[in-house]
Amino acid sequence: MLQITDDLRFHLKTLNKKIPALRTKTAGKYVKLYTDIQPQHDTLNQLLEDMKYPFYTFTPKHERPIKVVIKGLPRSTKTAEIHSDLLDLGFTFTVGRKNI
Repeated sequence: MLQITDDLRFHLKTLNKKIPALRTKTAGKYVKLYTDIQPQHDTLNQLLEDMKYPFYTFTPKHERPIKVVIKGLPRSTKTAEIHSDLLDLGFTFTVGRKNI
Protein backbone atom coordinates (compact mmCIF):
# COMPACT_ATOMS: atom_id res chain seq x y z
CA MET A 1 0.00 0.00 0.00
CA LEU A 2 1.43 3.30 -1.10
CA GLN A 3 0.80 6.29 1.14
CA ILE A 4 -1.00 9.21 -0.51
CA THR A 5 1.35 12.21 -0.64
CA ASP A 6 1.70 15.32 -2.80
CA ASP A 7 3.97 13.31 -5.13
CA LEU A 8 1.47 10.47 -5.64
CA ARG A 9 0.96 11.09 -9.38
CA PHE A 10 4.72 11.08 -9.96
CA HIS A 11 5.12 7.90 -7.89
CA LEU A 12 2.36 6.07 -9.78
CA LYS A 13 3.66 7.23 -13.16
CA THR A 14 7.13 5.94 -12.30
CA LEU A 15 5.80 2.60 -11.06
CA ASN A 16 3.57 2.15 -14.14
CA LYS A 17 6.59 2.63 -16.42
CA LYS A 18 8.40 -0.21 -14.63
CA ILE A 19 5.36 -2.49 -14.15
CA PRO A 20 2.73 -1.79 -16.86
CA ALA A 21 0.27 -4.38 -15.47
CA LEU A 22 0.05 -2.57 -12.11
CA ARG A 23 -3.50 -1.88 -10.91
CA THR A 24 -4.43 0.65 -8.21
CA LYS A 25 -7.35 1.33 -5.89
CA THR A 26 -7.73 4.17 -3.38
CA ALA A 27 -8.29 3.09 0.22
CA GLY A 28 -8.37 5.92 2.77
CA LYS A 29 -4.89 7.42 3.21
CA TYR A 30 -3.32 4.78 0.96
CA VAL A 31 -3.45 3.46 -2.58
CA LYS A 32 -3.60 -0.31 -2.90
CA LEU A 33 -1.24 -1.68 -5.52
CA TYR A 34 -2.16 -4.96 -7.23
CA THR A 35 0.00 -7.21 -9.40
CA ASP A 36 -0.91 -10.36 -11.33
CA ILE A 37 1.91 -12.70 -10.34
CA GLN A 38 4.39 -13.12 -7.49
CA PRO A 39 7.52 -12.02 -9.44
CA GLN A 40 5.79 -8.70 -10.20
CA HIS A 41 4.95 -8.35 -6.50
CA ASP A 42 8.59 -8.93 -5.58
CA THR A 43 9.74 -6.41 -8.22
CA LEU A 44 7.22 -3.86 -6.94
CA ASN A 45 8.43 -4.22 -3.34
CA GLN A 46 12.05 -3.83 -4.46
CA LEU A 47 11.20 -0.70 -6.50
CA LEU A 48 9.33 0.87 -3.59
CA GLU A 49 12.26 0.22 -1.26
CA ASP A 50 14.87 1.47 -3.76
CA MET A 51 12.93 4.67 -4.52
CA LYS A 52 12.15 5.17 -0.81
CA TYR A 53 8.43 5.72 -1.40
CA PRO A 54 6.26 5.71 1.77
CA PHE A 55 4.57 2.30 1.73
CA TYR A 56 3.83 -0.81 3.71
CA THR A 57 3.04 -4.34 2.69
CA PHE A 58 1.52 -7.50 4.10
CA THR A 59 3.43 -10.77 4.23
CA PRO A 60 2.21 -13.03 1.40
CA LYS A 61 0.25 -16.11 2.46
CA HIS A 62 2.89 -18.53 1.22
CA GLU A 63 5.49 -16.88 3.53
CA ARG A 64 3.32 -16.84 6.67
CA PRO A 65 3.76 -19.60 9.24
CA ILE A 66 1.00 -22.18 9.48
CA LYS A 67 -0.82 -22.15 12.82
CA VAL A 68 -2.46 -25.32 14.07
CA VAL A 69 -4.69 -25.96 17.08
CA ILE A 70 -5.06 -29.49 18.43
CA LYS A 71 -8.37 -29.99 20.22
CA GLY A 72 -9.83 -32.84 22.20
CA LEU A 73 -6.73 -33.83 24.17
CA PRO A 74 -7.02 -34.53 27.90
CA ARG A 75 -5.86 -31.72 30.18
CA SER A 76 -3.25 -34.03 31.68
CA THR A 77 -1.37 -34.25 28.35
CA LYS A 78 2.03 -32.63 28.67
CA THR A 79 3.29 -30.20 26.03
CA ALA A 80 6.62 -32.05 25.86
CA GLU A 81 4.81 -35.30 24.98
CA ILE A 82 2.93 -33.63 22.14
CA HIS A 83 6.14 -32.01 20.95
CA SER A 84 8.02 -35.32 20.85
CA ASP A 85 5.12 -37.15 19.15
CA LEU A 86 4.91 -34.50 16.43
CA LEU A 87 8.67 -34.66 15.87
CA ASP A 88 8.41 -38.46 15.56
CA LEU A 89 5.77 -37.98 12.85
CA GLY A 90 8.10 -35.63 10.93
CA PHE A 91 6.55 -32.27 11.80
CA THR A 92 8.65 -29.28 12.83
CA PHE A 93 7.48 -26.23 14.73
CA THR A 94 8.84 -23.27 16.60
CA VAL A 95 6.39 -22.68 19.46
CA GLY A 96 4.22 -25.03 21.44
CA ARG A 97 1.95 -23.86 24.21
CA LYS A 98 -1.01 -25.08 26.14
CA ASN A 99 -4.15 -22.98 26.37
CA ILE A 100 -6.50 -23.80 29.20
